[in-house]
Amino acid sequence: MAGVQSVERAVALLQALAREPSSLSDLAGRTGLARSTAARLLGTLEGAGMVERCLDGARYQVGPGLFALVRPAREHDRISAAARPFLERLCADLGETAGVSVLEGDRVLYLDQVGAVGDVQIRDWTGEYAPPHLVPSGLVHMARWSEGRLGRYLSLPMDAPTGASVCRPEDVLARLTRLLSAGYEWCHGEFVRGISSVAAPVVGPSGDVVAALHVHGPSYRFPDWEQTHDIGRAVADAAKALGLAYEN
Repeated sequence: MAGVQSVERAVALLQALAREPSSLSDLAGRTGLARSTAARLLGTLEGAGMVERCLDGARYQVGPGLFALVRPAREHDRISAAARPFLERLCADLGETAGVSVLEGDRVLYLDQVGAVGDVQIRDWTGEYAPPHLVPSGLVHMARWSEGRLGRYLSLPMDAPTGASVCRPEDVLARLTRLLSAGYEWCHGEFVRGISSVAAPVVGPSGDVVAALHVHGPSYRFPDWEQTHDIGRAVADAAKALGLAYEN
């Protein structure tokens, strides 16, 4: 019975983390477990790759080991399949790489991309992660977060890998407000130097953001600064159409 009880407690921790990344104290309080018990179980789950520490080191989130187990049964494959024709069309129309991503914990996971043909091409980001405040695909999710979740994220140190990275809470909030109004957002060299990207939210039948569509390319050629709004609207229109296709 002790083994069954441990499994039940571990499941409770995973269910809590599936809702949002949390600290040990928060998890103990939300699951009703003793702090020592929660810590022991988290250590075991972390060793198995089922949970991992967030970048701040103080919170836990669902880990890649768990996603690897459940991904075939999840909606990722469905989203990728539904997004493919939209990515191909965006790539053809805009001449740059187009991709689709989802949010896993406090990270953006790139599911698929269609690469542009040209002398300078963008690396394939499929299967890789990025902090949400540094890429427009993450910002479109952050714009729909609850006030509590957003406040917790912004209260923690945020990565700034380049000189262009935007990581002051007031600046992030300002761009989230702008995103909600415009329907898309740009980032210029904030995660990777020399790469510009624009993204828009894919809204599912429940009204939640289920994914993000983005287009990115070398900053020296992308975007044409006179066409930033038109490009943004093209991505937003494609994301809206994908949301309707995904619903059906």
